[in-house]
Amino acid sequence: AGLAASLAGAGSGAANQVENRVEAKILQADINSAFTGTVDNTDAITVWASDNTSISSEAIGASLAASLSGTTAASVAVGISISENLIGNQTFASVLDSTLVSASDISIRSHQSSTIEATAIAAALAVAGGNVGVGVSGAGASALNEINNQNAAVVAGSNLSAFGNVNVTATEVSDIDASISAATIAAAGGNIGAAAGFGFAIANNRIGDAATYQDDPLQPRGERSSRVIAVVNQSEIDASGSIDVTSTNNSTVDAIVEASSMAAAAGNIGAAGAAAGATSTSTIEVEQTAAILDTVGSGIESDKAVRVRVQRDASATNSVGAATLAIAAGSYAGGVSVAVSDARTRQKNKLQSIVRGSVVNAGSWTRLEIYDTSDATATAQASAVSIAASPAGLAIAGGGATAISETSSIVDAELAVSSITGGGLVFETFSNGSAQTRTEAITISAALIGIGASGSTASS
Repeated sequence: AGLAASLAGAGSGAANQVENRVEAKILQADINSAFTGTVDNTDAITVWASDNTSISSEAIGASLAASLSGTTAASVAVGISISENLIGNQTFASVLDSTLVSASDISIRSHQSSTIEATAIAAALAVAGGNVGVGVSGAGASALNEINNQNAAVVAGSNLSAFGNVNVTATEVSDIDASISAATIAAAGGNIGAAAGFGFAIANNRIGDAATYQDDPLQPRGERSSRVIAVVNQSEIDASGSIDVTSTNNSTVDAIVEASSMAAAAGNIGAAGAAAGATSTSTIEVEQTAAILDTVGSGIESDKAVRVRVQRDASATNSVGAATLAIAAGSYAGGVSVAVSDARTRQKNKLQSIVRGSVVNAGSWTRLEIYDTSDATATAQASAVSIAASPAGLAIAGGGATAISETSSIVDAELAVSSITGGGLVFETFSNGSAQTRTEAITISAALIGIGASGSTASS
């Protein structure tokens, strides 16, 4: 028998992009509603814009190569999977240059919900046997997931009068769940046996971009921005109930990224090498604003309370692992095993509660409120094992793990160039953030000569 060679490759890719625009608008209109409400519905006038977007993506690439020969056998197997998902929606609810009169409540509400569930799996198996046997396998899996939404509830250039409450509310719910895995096995045997396996997994998950932040809530932002704003601008509102201008955001990123590689070789001379690397970056950077700006006429008048509120609850979690095993056996044997993992989690959000250039008269309290809760967690694990079963054996193992977790918030409660009368004025800001990291690196080398090294770093 002569040379036997086997080459196998498999690739899978998934790409999804959603860019919706949903808008509910009252423009240059005079509306008078005599509806006084029911137990289930107190809104006489409602402007409601809502978008619910969900992406579920799965990419799997797997390959198998095998060869046998009395002389030389070589097998190479490669598996690749790639997933890219983007949501960039615009949801607007607005009342512009209009007059609204209601016998009960008036509500302007913008609601947006976006979810990405992404799975990418790559696997490769290579087996070779001959006088000279060579097996090589490689697998790579990657995912890119982004949510960059614009969400706004706006009253501008308008006059609202309600025998009840007035609500201007923007609500955003964003969620990314990513599971990325790459696994390889390479095996070879013969008088000379050589096997090598390589596995890599990468994930990048992002909601928003802090590079787009600006102080002026009315200015447009860059393409990658994520904003949730509720604004009353150059308007007049009179309500017998309360007046609430509210921006609410709940964001979650949860990523699990794993890479593994195994190589086994046997022969008079046996050599095995295994390498795996896994990395994941998860970022949440969302801008939120609730504002009353440059009122006209009598300004904002409520028989009860006026609240300008920003509320956020965000969590970003990264769990990254890499594992390798190299086994070589023979009269002369050598094994090399290397595993590296890197997990990075970052939150940097901006929250603004603003009353500027306005007249506000509240029967009870005028409140500027910001409530911020954020958690960032990064876990990185790496383990490498190398075994050389031989009277003349060399085993080398190396492992490294890095985890970085950051959380910060820009919190701005601003009252400027305004007149506040009535029951009283309250500023209330609450920010509770936690950053947690955990790393673990393990190496084992077993041979006549065994060399092992491991290291890990964590910062938060």
